[in-house]
Amino acid sequence: MPTLHKAQLLFAAYYGTVLVAAHDLYRQGGEMLESGLKLLDLELRNVQAGQTWAAAKAKEDHAAAQMCIDYALWPAILSLRQHPIEQIQWLEPAVEASRQLKERDAEGRHLSALGIAYACLGETHQAIDLHEQSLKIARTRRSRGRSRCTGQFGI
Repeated sequence: MPTLHKAQLLFAAYYGTVLVAAHDLYRQGGEMLESGLKLLDLELRNVQAGQTWAAAKAKEDHAAAQMCIDYALWPAILSLRQHPIEQIQWLEPAVEASRQLKERDAEGRHLSALGIAYACLGETHQAIDLHEQSLKIARTRRSRGRSRCTGQFGI
């Protein structure tokens, strides 16, 4: 693996963990909620750069594809800082990466989040279609006894 690629991979992985840390603080509520938002605000440009790199390299690099999926798993905190158009720009590559890696749970979750983003833009038909796709995946997974979606920024 070329040195520049490895450095970019490490950068994206690190800022993915920063996003997870901000989300975890935010979910604790109380005064930790504010700490999570402050951390996200402080590192948002780097988090965005990591996601952008992962999305750009997802088709050619398995680790980047997994990071692309993982970056989009934290919509609660990101929705406070992203316009729906930006959410869509994160989620569409995550859906593709989920399909590429055959991660059906993540695909369903991302499709649902995409549906919400499109609904916020008033694109109701698109939102319904995305939610129906997500529901189909959920029903298929449930019938097979699998309903787990976890994101990790491992290298």
